[in-house]
Amino acid sequence: MANFEKVYPNIAKGEGGYGNSPNDKGNFCGGKIAGTNHGISAILYKTVIGRCPTADEMRNLTPTKAKEIWKQYFWDKLDGDNVPLDSLAELYLYSTGGGINGWLHIRQSANRVAGKKLFEEKPAKLSLAQMQVVNKLDGKKMYKEMSAIREDYFKNHSNRYYVDGWLNRLYKINARFASEASKIVTENPKSSIGIALLLVVGGAYLLYKYKYNA
Repeated sequence: MANFEKVYPNIAKGEGGYGNSPNDKGNFCGGKIAGTNHGISAILYKTVIGRCPTADEMRNLTPTKAKEIWKQYFWDKLDGDNVPLDSLAELYLYSTGGGINGWLHIRQSANRVAGKKLFEEKPAKLSLAQMQVVNKLDGKKMYKEMSAIREDYFKNHSNRYYVDGWLNRLYKINARFASEASKIVTENPKSSIGIALLLVVGGAYLLYKYKYNA
C-alpha cells in the first residue's frame, strides 16, 4: 500500500515554492493575485483559513504547514493509505491537486478498469466510501488508464503556457511507476515458480505412493 511519507517528497519537489503567475487561475482569490506555494493555491488556502489569503501569507506558508494541508485535504480524501501503489497515489495527488478534473479522471479510469459504470463521469469529488471502492481495483491497470487520460488532457489543454511542464512531471511519475511495477513482476514469478515446484514434487510423491502401494 502507498505510504504518504514516501510519496510526498516527490509532490513537494514537483510543486516547488512560491509563484504568482497571472496565467494560473489558482493564484487568484477575490479578484487579486495572492499566489501559490508548495502546491497550495490561494483558493485552497482560503478554505483552510476561512478567507482570502494575502500575498505575504502565501509567501510565508511553511513547508511543514503545506505538508499538513496536502495530507488532510488530498491524501486522506483519496483514502491514500489504501491506494495499492505509491506511484498511483502520487498520480492521484498530482491530478486532484491540479483541479477538479483530476477527480473526473479517477472516475473515468475506475469505470474503464471495472468494465462497468461505477461512477458518474463528471468533475466532482468522490466520497471516502467511493474511493475505497476505487482502491480495490487493480492498481497497475488504474495507473495506466489514469496516466493515458491525463496525458491526453494535458496535450489538449487550452492553457499552453504550462503544458510542457505538466507532461514532463507526468513522465517522471510514469518512470517511477515502471520501476515499481517491475519490482512487483519480478517478485510474483518467484512465488509462482515455487508453487509450481511444490505441485510437481507433490504430484511425483503421490504417483510414487500409488505405484508402490497398489
